[in-house]
Amino acid sequence: SLNIYTAILLVITLFTATSRTAMMAFFIAIFVFFTIKYLHKYTFLIVSSLILLSPAATGIYLYLKHTSFGTALNNLTIEVTGKSFFSGRDTIWSEALDQVLQNGKFWTGLGSNTEFQEYGGYLHNLYVQVFYQSGFIGLLLVGILLGSIAFAIGRTRTIDFEFRVLVGYFIAILFLQVFEGHLIYKFQIISLVSWIIIAFLIRKASHTLPVDTVSPAGN
Repeated sequence: SLNIYTAILLVITLFTATSRTAMMAFFIAIFVFFTIKYLHKYTFLIVSSLILLSPAATGIYLYLKHTSFGTALNNLTIEVTGKSFFSGRDTIWSEALDQVLQNGKFWTGLGSNTEFQEYGGYLHNLYVQVFYQSGFIGLLLVGILLGSIAFAIGRTRTIDFEFRVLVGYFIAILFLQVFEGHLIYKFQIISLVSWIIIAFLIRKASHTLPVDTVSPAGN
């Protein structure tokens, strides 16, 4: 079972995987850990909503680049962190989406990333990557996969320490996909750890206790 040493290892992995994105994901995991025991009845709704909102967040990120609010946010980010809020991903994503639409490949995508060899064929966004290579059909299939995971964990009745840690990290993983996309592309150690977390979470969801022994409050 998941113990405190495993949780510490996952924390270290997140912080060493990327920089600001991983740190934000870590804080999301902590927030979910402390709040999910009060909202566990809505786990499926929360997770499925995040899955649907992730592609929307990509669109909002691209839109902000051309707004005064986005400029102000970028200036604030530079002042606080020394790095731009628009790290160049907006340019990559816009070019990728434009190429798909201009070539009339909305449904099937363009296949391999031959146009983005300077980035190693990697677009730093799970949803843009899938749409670029496999179109809306591929995006729909990924949505079904993630939705099935959300459905499985939404049925979990044992809201204990292990579940809270795992679901926190799973939601953090979903956040990471907006800026990285390690679940399917750019295989690294974080990819392996992410799927191990999901496997643990599904295993946890498949084990239920009798109604009279379930403690929603957890440990």
